[in-house]
Amino acid sequence: MSSPVTDPKRVLMLTTNFPKRVRGDTTGTFVYDLAHSLSKDHDVLVVAPHDQGTTRSRETVSNRFTIERVRYFWPRRFQRLAYGFGIPDNIRRSRLARIQLPLLILAFVVAAIRRSRDRDLIICHWTLTALAALPTRSLRRIPIVLVIHGADIRLPPRWFTRWLLNRVDRIVSAHDDLLEFVDDLHISTPTRRIRNLTGPLPRQTPAEREELRHELGLGEGPYVVFVGRLSEFKDPITLVHAAPNVLAEIPMARFLIVGDGPLRPDLEKSIDDLDLQDAVTVTGHRSDVLEILGLATVFVAISPITNLWSTTLIEAMRAGIPCVVSDAGGAAAVLAHRQHALLVPPQSPPRLAEAIVELLSDPELRLRIARTATAFLKQDGFLPDQIEEAWRSLLKEVTVS
Repeated sequence: MSSPVTDPKRVLMLTTNFPKRVRGDTTGTFVYDLAHSLSKDHDVLVVAPHDQGTTRSRETVSNRFTIERVRYFWPRRFQRLAYGFGIPDNIRRSRLARIQLPLLILAFVVAAIRRSRDRDLIICHWTLTALAALPTRSLRRIPIVLVIHGADIRLPPRWFTRWLLNRVDRIVSAHDDLLEFVDDLHISTPTRRIRNLTGPLPRQTPAEREELRHELGLGEGPYVVFVGRLSEFKDPITLVHAAPNVLAEIPMARFLIVGDGPLRPDLEKSIDDLDLQDAVTVTGHRSDVLEILGLATVFVAISPITNLWSTTLIEAMRAGIPCVVSDAGGAAAVLAHRQHALLVPPQSPPRLAEAIVELLSDPELRLRIARTATAFLKQDGFLPDQIEEAWRSLLKEVTVS
């Protein structure tokens, strides 16, 4: 049971990534889940970029919180910066997106000033929105809580990141390595580790799983599932290159790659070159990721950069799916090999194949890893009740101090 909130806060949340449709969109779901959770006890207004696929400019979700979509370029159909492959990739791929960056910041500055008049604090996801919120902090003396997610602090010049982080009131991250990065910058702003909130796991009947399997055109399985953006950061191609070695040992194995991104053409070419069309399915973007996880025998998180803590990895562990995780970004310092997951070297198809074959061949090992991973999530603060309580405490602390 969560403790009652006697002093509800009026929260303005700024984010560059948020579901474009309230239902059926997995874009920025962890931000959505946080807004939805905070709105149990607080008045929450979310400001996010407008896009072609977004719903109305302003709407209330389930009578819980309000979303306002800001336009930053005209005609609206030429907005190219937010969503898609993400702001960093969009900037690299499109000159028009680069032109729109200062316009998006300006749009957030205006929105923050206008919408903060009756707010107690601002929660900023990614440093871009914190930069836009600084004028509001100076003008109205409203505290800023910045939630950092990765590229937003790693890609800019270190002097800029240091300057910005020293001007917010709290820094929050789900990722230990990002907080270590901040510590290395000698930032005076207090930091807090709060894991990303994930939504409730769906309850699926055997008939519903069978219907989904039929829709995806899958055979009997077992299924190895990858979920993520098809990019070098997530490295789905290593899974494709591991597939022939797995199939040599377990011919019935099938591989499900869920997501879209700039590497999709290369990924599909690799599938064709290796003659894996019958064994590997690339679904593209799906809104039913949690339901697809219900089909998985093994889940893989194989980024060569970091997997701690991706939302889908946590969701897989919560669902009781044994995971193979690349030993990158300090994974071995957190996850015990053969207890919480099987750890493999990054970008090593043979070692990845060995780990997948071992799990598919050993039901007892799968069960043991699933159980210890679930206990680990509770111990390390990943359960929804723990995360909600941490945010309640932080919001009270920031507005009182």
